[in-house]
Amino acid sequence: GVCREALDDAELTAAEKAAAKRVILCSGKVYYELLAKRTELKRRDVGIVRVEQIYPWPAAMLKGILEGFKNAKSVVWAQEEPRNMGAWGYVFSVWTGGLGQFAGQVGARTISYAGRDTGAAPAVGSPKQHEKEQKALIEQAFAEL
Repeated sequence: GVCREALDDAELTAAEKAAAKRVILCSGKVYYELLAKRTELKRRDVGIVRVEQIYPWPAAMLKGILEGFKNAKSVVWAQEEPRNMGAWGYVFSVWTGGLGQFAGQVGARTISYAGRDTGAAPAVGSPKQHEKEQKALIEQAFAEL
């Protein structure tokens, strides 16, 4: 009965969160594919946080969540939409200082992108190509640094 702007990783223990190397931020149904991939890979060193409200940016809530991932040096935004669509442009601006300075609130951690390249359309039009790109973005989110 409550709307939360961001949802912490409920699958990891507090100790696993503290030891995690990476946090993946995402919004929407890509979360479920990321969760399935983490289970498949048995990667308990990667947190997955759902950002349910993009605007206004839930800074206080996300800051609190990310404090639990105190050793995670890598933060990744994963999205299904092409790079020039979806939330990435806004998230990057808020994070790096264009529309705020969120990085400073979370230990000066940088954020990187995992998703499709820029595109003229929100969908590729081919189920096979979509599947290929979807698999690539999920793997990119978990790729080693």
